[in-house]
Amino acid sequence: MTAINTLKAHLAINVRDVEKSIEFYRGLFGIDPSKVRIGYAKFDVSNPPLNLTLDEAFVDRLAATLTALIDAELAARSARAS
Repeated sequence: MTAINTLKAHLAINVRDVEKSIEFYRGLFGIDPSKVRIGYAKFDVSNPPLNLTLDEAFVDRLAATLTALIDAELAARSARAS
């Protein structure tokens, strides 16, 4: 069986209130944040593979390597077909 490495998308968003946002995303993902600091929180989500950071400072960025994600999906489909 071939191991498949999945890359995580990274999403950082600006929020007005980290504590309220933590409660929302805790309910959405069903997990606690992996890091919490004043004005900052990070969720390390397994499914979907996502590194989500909440920041009260201005950040707004989305970073994902689309080609790598497509390659991972194709490898997963190939492995399931085998």
